[in-house]
Amino acid sequence: MPNSTVFNSLIHVCAQKFSSPPTPGLYGGSPLREPGLLLSLEDVRRELERIKRLLAFYAAQGLGETLDEPPFDPEEGVLHPLYTLEQGEDYYRVLVDLPAADLDTLQVYTENGELVIEAGLEREITFETPWSLERRVILRRYRRRITLPLDADPSSIRVRVHPDRKILEVIIPRRHL
Repeated sequence: MPNSTVFNSLIHVCAQKFSSPPTPGLYGGSPLREPGLLLSLEDVRRELERIKRLLAFYAAQGLGETLDEPPFDPEEGVLHPLYTLEQGEDYYRVLVDLPAADLDTLQVYTENGELVIEAGLEREITFETPWSLERRVILRRYRRRITLPLDADPSSIRVRVHPDRKILEVIIPRRHL
């Protein structure tokens, strides 16, 4: 789906959603009031989260990246890096973007049909979400688990790191089934 079509669809959905009366707000049901617009903070937050998920999904579809898990796990302080899985004639190639990774702590291994990539961060990444008081997130390391295709041969993977760009390249041979 072309990006302009996706964007136009999102604008259309937002226009429909926000033209109807809102649900009660988070704090005593007092919605935002603007000429021709009646929204609660919770309505806005929910719609922004929904749009963010849709944009991430469509961006991943267009770039060949996979969103099989959220971008981070706040409880474990883990950031899930973006990756691309490409299929060649006799191999699979996985590219993983690891900005701010401490490459001395990098681990790449296979486990139960999955490629596992782990690395510490050079420094903690901290941010707070504005819509909740208890959502301070501190991220300390990367971890990504990628389910391998059935014909991948994890016994002889090749790993190469491009330290200047902090890109990890993993080549996994294909078995001919």
